[in-house]
Amino acid sequence: MLPGFQLQSAYEREGKRDKILRQMPVASLGNIRELLDPAAIHRHCCSYDQIFVIDTNTRRLDGRLHSVAFALACRAVLCGNAMQFHYAQHAIFRCQGLSSDLAEKRAVVALIGAIQRNPAYRPNHRIAVVTDHDLGSHVAINARDVPLWGSGLLPTNFSLLYASADGGKENALNRAMALCDARASEVLDWLYPASGPKR
Repeated sequence: MLPGFQLQSAYEREGKRDKILRQMPVASLGNIRELLDPAAIHRHCCSYDQIFVIDTNTRRLDGRLHSVAFALACRAVLCGNAMQFHYAQHAIFRCQGLSSDLAEKRAVVALIGAIQRNPAYRPNHRIAVVTDHDLGSHVAINARDVPLWGSGLLPTNFSLLYASADGGKENALNRAMALCDARASEVLDWLYPASGPKR
């Protein structure tokens, strides 16, 4: 892994920083011309054995924070220069009493634990976890320079990728993130409606 080298898509916003739509680590510079090709992100995603997309939403109700994360297991397929995701399964995680930042991170840790406990898990598989959280720490977390949670480092066969739910719906990564965001909101609404939490 090249420390700090990232492949990303972004667009300019007047009076604001660029809006990053997708970002992922790249192990080798290889042919720079190929990496600059817009389809490079698609090819890079298809190089992973498994991709999991996760989003967490948090709400305060009766003075307490409630969070729900929705995760999708995906298989990326390259169709010409475009990428399609085939959704295999989903998982829902919930927690209470954590700030939205901590709840997002806790959900990623719970997802990684669930993946590793699955009988089909293989430590030699390259696994991507796509999140819209903590973009500024992804490079250090992927380099194992800082822990993902507590003192625990990201497992060596995992990589964190970034995708935004609110832009670039022409890309499968962003569409999957938007779907996770919508489903997390639906589950949050069902579990914790304004009238009070379900028992």
